[in-house]
Amino acid sequence: MSRSSWYTQFRYQRTSKPGGIIDNDWWQYQLEIRPWYFKNDDAIFWAPIPKNQPQIENYDGLRAVGDRMFSLDEIPILRLSETWRNQTAKVRLRMLGRVELQTGLWSPFENVGGQVSLGLNVNNFILTSYYYIGYAKDISAYHKRTKHFGFGFELR
Repeated sequence: MSRSSWYTQFRYQRTSKPGGIIDNDWWQYQLEIRPWYFKNDDAIFWAPIPKNQPQIENYDGLRAVGDRMFSLDEIPILRLSETWRNQTAKVRLRMLGRVELQTGLWSPFENVGGQVSLGLNVNNFILTSYYYIGYAKDISAYHKRTKHFGFGFELR
């Protein structure tokens, strides 16, 4: 059995630098609205759908994301190290902080969740770690509150 959803996404995004240039003082934020159409494909021919079936738009539909890149040179103790200054001349090391909040489209203050990420940027290859708590991370259990952490990477 599988589940599928159809939605449209409207996004407003603003960045600090035009043209997608990411440097030490780079930041961005995004606001997203996701109206769901055709709902979930929950029709099972051998079982009726309960009348109180949770609706995904009550758990996911509004999102806000904020990103901020900062240089590790801003940490005073590292600036004092000559070894550190020589290393950063060869390889650019920066940190990326990200906060994401999400909630339902029609009940925006009932089912709030979010994610906090911290990443190390080495020449636009970003190793990240994150902690997530909230709803709708997984399409098969969008109505259950989950908590988990993980690791990943991004290429920019």
